[in-house]
Amino acid sequence: MIMAGTTLPQRYPRRRMIPALRSASILLPLVLASICYCSFRADQAQIAQYARRTTSGMHDPANRVLALLWRIHTELPTRHNTAGFLLPSLGATSAQVLQSGGDCADKSRLLVALLRSLNIPASPVMSFDPRTNRPAHTFVEARPTGMQAMLVDPTYALSFPRPDGGYYGLLDIRRDPAIVDRQLASSRVEGPEYRAVSDYYLRPAAPYESGSTFNWNRGALPRAARSALFPLFGERLYTWPRPIFLEEPKLLIATWLLAATFVAAAVNVFITLRGMWSRAEFRRSSDSVSSSKSVSALTPEALPEGL
Repeated sequence: MIMAGTTLPQRYPRRRMIPALRSASILLPLVLASICYCSFRADQAQIAQYARRTTSGMHDPANRVLALLWRIHTELPTRHNTAGFLLPSLGATSAQVLQSGGDCADKSRLLVALLRSLNIPASPVMSFDPRTNRPAHTFVEARPTGMQAMLVDPTYALSFPRPDGGYYGLLDIRRDPAIVDRQLASSRVEGPEYRAVSDYYLRPAAPYESGSTFNWNRGALPRAARSALFPLFGERLYTWPRPIFLEEPKLLIATWLLAATFVAAAVNVFITLRGMWSRAEFRRSSDSVSSSKSVSALTPEALPEGL
């Protein structure tokens, strides 16, 4: 017997938690993605200020590239940046590299961010050890004026000017690797500070002519994609610009979280529609059962005797 005024326990407490959990599955990654993106935008403001200060008074885009190239080479130490963002495998952000330097991949990431802040298209390029097909060095291809490509190496402040003006790009060096040898030879003549560059790159550990913006040798799927795409695009496949979110850890994580938000929203919509369909089916089956009972109540067997 239940006494008056007694509060009955909730019958299904877990069912009351389900809507809250479903809402949290959408809102939580969305909030975290917003935080990562705002932090990324703050870093980009710092990057843009550094780029504008370095190239102040310069109007030629190629000179802007060279100014940033030289400043990164001379002011930032060359060492692996262990700071990272959340996951060490994601590497350091461009802002962290600007603060404490980095290796060839870190400095290339920073140079790309600086150039993009000046509206100069740029992308990192990887070169590969011919013995293992693994990435061995990273540099940058910029396009300071329209379609003109300009290959630069921020680790060693190397660029590859043409004798008749302009600069060589990645495809030029892939087609004629001797361009690198001629530039290194002239660099040795110009000054002793380039001796380490010549000693390093005259070894076949990371030839520039193997450069590519994407690692098409990473696995079976990338190799299959290259085989399918190369007949359509040719060598341009090796110069496809990398998306910016692949080079900025904060933006990459924000992209992952945003994708998780859309997946959670899609799952919740599916669950809601499935529940609505199930309830509609249950009502239809209930109405069918009620109708059959009503019909059976009117059959002759159910009528009183004598009628």
